[in-house]
Amino acid sequence: MAGESENRAYRWVLPLIVGICCGGLGGSIFTWYMNRPRPTVLTYQIVTTTLSAPEAVGLIPDLKVFIGGSPIQALYAHSMELLPRQGPFVDQADVAFSFSSPVRIYGIHQESPSALHHLDCVGLAANTMANVQLPNPAKEVGSLQCTIRPILFQGNDTHPFRIAIATDKSEAPHVLIAARNIELVPADQFSSKDQRRSSWVDSVAGLAGILIGNIISWIFIWKWFKKP
Repeated sequence: MAGESENRAYRWVLPLIVGICCGGLGGSIFTWYMNRPRPTVLTYQIVTTTLSAPEAVGLIPDLKVFIGGSPIQALYAHSMELLPRQGPFVDQADVAFSFSSPVRIYGIHQESPSALHHLDCVGLAANTMANVQLPNPAKEVGSLQCTIRPILFQGNDTHPFRIAIATDKSEAPHVLIAARNIELVPADQFSSKDQRRSSWVDSVAGLAGILIGNIISWIFIWKWFKKP
């Protein structure tokens, strides 16, 4: 009788341990999944405005555009906006606006979201990659490199970093970013509805982890006690 009692107690111990471990595993998976590091989303938008096109200069007699006493054939304004849309605080990021062919920058305007934010842009020379203080029409620039900080989503109180430049080329620059845990997304491709749907999917996936862990433990217990 004593041996049978000890055997019965032993048969309860292992299923109990497995049940606790599997349930704990499912809970751990859920906790990790819901609290895993998520990237900060930064959207960008570039709008190009023609200020003076070569066609207009050739079409209208005696039409000339001068900057600093020198005539120019074309002038375009590129307005760029960088807006945090979601995610945790990021201290700083370097953003580059790269041109496929060198440009001359005749003017630049920089606007930070607030007095507590910082925005600083310099040009990189097309050939030497040396810093070029802007504006500097005498030197051709291959890219515009900007440092922004901090990057913080504040709901409806979030405002963009704005940069506007006047160049001699109509082609809009390409945007690159160098920062950890930041996802750069075109403004027209970002959808807050998709982000809410993603959060809902995350919750379902996490709960599924707990459910799977419990199912495994119950299958093990059922098969264990089914033994003769």
